[in-house]
Amino acid sequence: MGYDVRIGGQAFPLELVIACIVFLGFCLLALRLRTLLFLTIVALFLPSLALGEVVKIARLLRWAFLVAIVAKGLTTNFRLGFLPRPWTTGHRLVLALSVLVLASYSWSISPGWTFRHGTMMIVLWVGVYVMLWNSWDSEERITTVCTILFLVASLLFVTEFLYLLFNFEGVGPGRYAGVFLNPNGLGTAVAFLGPFVYWKLRTTENPGVRALGRFVALVMLVSLFQSGSRSGFLGALVCMGVMFSYAGRARLALVAGVVLVPLLLLLVFSPRLDPTILDDTRLVRAESLSHLSDRLPMWEKGFDYFLRRPLLGHGFGMNRFVEFGRANEELFHSLNRTRGSNYHNTHLMLALDLGLVGVALLWAFIAYVLKRGVEIYRSPRRGPIETAGVAFLAAFLALVGDSFVHGWMFSPGSSPAIVFWLVAACVLRTWSFSAAAETAEAEQREEAPAVELAAT
Repeated sequence: MGYDVRIGGQAFPLELVIACIVFLGFCLLALRLRTLLFLTIVALFLPSLALGEVVKIARLLRWAFLVAIVAKGLTTNFRLGFLPRPWTTGHRLVLALSVLVLASYSWSISPGWTFRHGTMMIVLWVGVYVMLWNSWDSEERITTVCTILFLVASLLFVTEFLYLLFNFEGVGPGRYAGVFLNPNGLGTAVAFLGPFVYWKLRTTENPGVRALGRFVALVMLVSLFQSGSRSGFLGALVCMGVMFSYAGRARLALVAGVVLVPLLLLLVFSPRLDPTILDDTRLVRAESLSHLSDRLPMWEKGFDYFLRRPLLGHGFGMNRFVEFGRANEELFHSLNRTRGSNYHNTHLMLALDLGLVGVALLWAFIAYVLKRGVEIYRSPRRGPIETAGVAFLAAFLALVGDSFVHGWMFSPGSSPAIVFWLVAACVLRTWSFSAAAETAEAEQREEAPAVELAAT
């Protein structure tokens, strides 16, 4: 009889754990940091896919790869260590969130769960905001992140096409999930990966890559409409609207006039229509609009729990379990991770965890990233780096919007979580390159008259 090892509240065979450790040792020695980042994002996607037994292995690999990113970054940039260079306001806000996460251990309704969940969240932050940040020391390396996300999109949606090809007869009239476990996961993936497919099409001259990009974009578009994911559809409209407007404002006007305005009118007035007219519509689903697919009652329930501890919350990671009160630790060990209340709203869930203080820090961080992103959007276009910055901003906007109806942002084992914190860091890093270039150009303009005067 074999032994089991418990990691993140789940049991894994000892042999599987040893095999993963050996594999990761090979990764750390043989793979580049960018390759490891690609594999980490893929590993975080795998548990959200309908791949049978592969999912169980992926649930172990995702944690191992997060640790591997930190380890690889530390060995690659050993001289810099754990200090980000340069230090920004974004880093200070993430540091403040980290301190609050750890401090909440002292008032958590389950300190053990808070410590484990908080530690993995901080590992994700350290990996992104220190190790990867320090490696992005050139414009070429920051645009490599766009290429990585394009490759992830290609892998996912070529697989999605093959799944559809071999299961076409099983596609029914209802919402479509494809290779994903649920339709909303499919819609969200389209929304935040779309900008990087568009970026690749705008910047590459390789005809093979362009053909792949067009094919992936087509599969993504068809999958999005089939999924019936309202949040994914709105997110895709917003982020692609940003990309199109950056390329040419006439395209944005076309998107707004032909698609966005009719959709918004339909969402506003559909509750007043006869529900039977739109009941069978995948995207609108008028019968669920009035209560947002049962989210409004959940939000009211969560808000009541928030009012019990509004300032500092119930402890990080405790939003699902506040209904159990201050139960003993054994109860939480006996609960499966999928039990408890999922409030489908990151901001409400963070308010339950860390109160108004935590929400204020998160919104300050979001506002700071958006401010820098707008500055990139408005800056002169010098090359692929600015277009990459706009792609990061577009994906960030899509994920911020999705966070109001889903609760993945502080779940370090989910793919949207790492992409959210990753693209936020990329916005800030891209802004630093853009700001440095503008400063250099301003200095050259100031020096030019002096040089001309000296020459005369």
